[in-house]
Amino acid sequence: MQDKYIRGASAGLVMFSCDNYISLLKVEKWVELFRENASPSIPIGLVGAKMDLVNDDEDRKELETNAREMVKTLGLTGFMATSSKWDMNVPETIYRILDILLWQKTNGRLGVASVGST
Repeated sequence: MQDKYIRGASAGLVMFSCDNYISLLKVEKWVELFRENASPSIPIGLVGAKMDLVNDDEDRKELETNAREMVKTLGLTGFMATSSKWDMNVPETIYRILDILLWQKTNGRLGVASVGST
């Protein structure tokens, strides 16, 4: 059913819960779903939600390291940790993917996912 909503998408945001490591492990499945149903080169950003629930600095660093490794491994456009509670990076995440789409449209490269890695 999800493939119907993904078909024809110009970009994607795959989210996982920062307080649930298993959700990070499921990211690859969602990335495959986007690439199979939209475009193999669709720009996809990785978003970690609920960063406010990760209490330990060591855990935050490890989470960010694992997420950035996932970005490299899967060829994603970047990673942003977010928290609605802390008002952290919520609109910036949307602006980031929009910037990538505008850059691609301006440069005639819509669907190329190699811009804006963080």
